[in-house]
Amino acid sequence: MAVHRNPDLDAVASSVILNSYLTINGKRTCMAAEGKPSSDAATALESLGLSVNYGECDASNSVLAILDTASRVQLGGSVRGSPTATIIIDHHAVRNLSGDVELIDPSSPSTVELVLELTSAAGFKPDPRIAQLGLLALVGETGRFLRAGARTLEAAAAMIRLGASYGDALTMLRREEDKSTRMALLKGVLRMRAYRHGDDVYCVTEVDAFESLVAGKMLELGCTAAFVVSDHDDEVRVIGRSRGMDIASLLQTMGKASGGEGGGHMEAAALAVKGAAVGQVMDLLVRSIKSRGASPM
Repeated sequence: MAVHRNPDLDAVASSVILNSYLTINGKRTCMAAEGKPSSDAATALESLGLSVNYGECDASNSVLAILDTASRVQLGGSVRGSPTATIIIDHHAVRNLSGDVELIDPSSPSTVELVLELTSAAGFKPDPRIAQLGLLALVGETGRFLRAGARTLEAAAAMIRLGASYGDALTMLRREEDKSTRMALLKGVLRMRAYRHGDDVYCVTEVDAFESLVAGKMLELGCTAAFVVSDHDDEVRVIGRSRGMDIASLLQTMGKASGGEGGGHMEAAALAVKGAAVGQVMDLLVRSIKSRGASPM
């Protein structure tokens, strides 16, 4: 199975739960991802005593399950060979990946919710540590259930009945911010530019790391949409977050214009452009925002 590069908590929990289900049912598995898990996902795995070895997998003559991934560029070079069939499980509305079998539900706030529903319907009951990881991802992806519906709460209740603790999940998410995290937040705020159209405020900044955290903090400051640009060796990435605004279509359009790949779901999306400079992508982002009628504040 494969997840997007530098898998976040949602991708990690989804793959761990599905892998556990398949392993218990006698299936041989390989977990593919380019790069290490995000800092919060790595911390969660360490705290729970879980070990996940992501790497490169050969999908030849196998069934490939792709989780929480909207575009092919997000897979990087983690998957080789041609699978006999491809299964997609995801919650991103804007995407350019397709499979022979698809479970795609943009109304779900997370992929892990879909994986939990699917495996639960098959009679699978994860052990308490994996249940805790699943609950942690549900809590994190929904902003402590602010974006949760009945299905999310039902999935969370199921994990609690299996031994997970909501209190422990909150404690793990409320991790202490270290120096590098604080510096990223400060840099992001100091470099931020804002553009306004009516009641909507588009915010743009540049940092070296902790992009999702910075984008989330910008929303807390009052931005309707937050875009964080960062340089990653051979590509420039844009992480977008919003409150009620469709930013996936904006980043997808930017991807087509720049030769990159962009997409995601309405309030959380990303763009990756290979061989570009940060300034070029930043300029394109600002032009795209201005084309929506926004002006500098």
